[in-house]
Amino acid sequence: MNKVNNFSPHIVITGASGGLGKEIALAFARANVLIGLHYSKNEKVVYELSRQITHKNANSYLIRADFSEKFNVKTFIDKINSQKQKIDVLIINAGAVSENILLKTSENEWERIMRINYKTPAKILGNLADQLLAENCHVIIIGSHTGLKGKTGLAAYSAAKGALIGFAFDAAKKLAGKNIFVNVVLPGWLETEMTRRMSATDFKKNVSENLLRRGTNTKEVAEFILSLTKMRNVSGQVFALDSRPIVAL
Repeated sequence: MNKVNNFSPHIVITGASGGLGKEIALAFARANVLIGLHYSKNEKVVYELSRQITHKNANSYLIRADFSEKFNVKTFIDKINSQKQKIDVLIINAGAVSENILLKTSENEWERIMRINYKTPAKILGNLADQLLAENCHVIIIGSHTGLKGKTGLAAYSAAKGALIGFAFDAAKKLAGKNIFVNVVLPGWLETEMTRRMSATDFKKNVSENLLRRGTNTKEVAEFILSLTKMRNVSGQVFALDSRPIVAL
């Protein structure tokens, strides 16, 4: 692990103001840990999260960037670089959903969803990999079952998440020589701000696809991710954390 400015390790989480992002940050928060919290608009939420992290004797800094817009990746990376410490764990969690079938998805909306869920995360990882990822760094990409199987009404989201999973496999192969681990976690249906926008009927219908007929707990997902970052021989894998089979039974 890196040990600069008495902090170790250095964690960066995109989408830290969301339900899962907050739980991941709190799971990693402990004495001497440094956590970079990326957010777009929910400043009040991320400030409160930072306060909670401080109470756990960890340290944090904020990175504000709107992934839905074209922004200067260098500015984003400069904020991380200003900490004078390489990244030990990078969690790519930021995402957005657009509920529409392909024929009703406008070109602008398609581009927005692709930018948030695929283009910007891929660009960030590509730029960080050269200089700012430490040896033994874990990159955890939050994916979705829709990226593997598609989903009616989620055309753009499915395409973006599918592209992100493909990118993760390629990154795992290319970064293996640097002893950097890249894995994808499919958290399943969570009760978060994103899914609360769905009707109760739609959410229940989606959850019913699980063999256990229930969704996933954000704390459980966060603890799994924390455990995964302690492993030293796992890369290029996709982990599904609910009871929907990835392949047909």
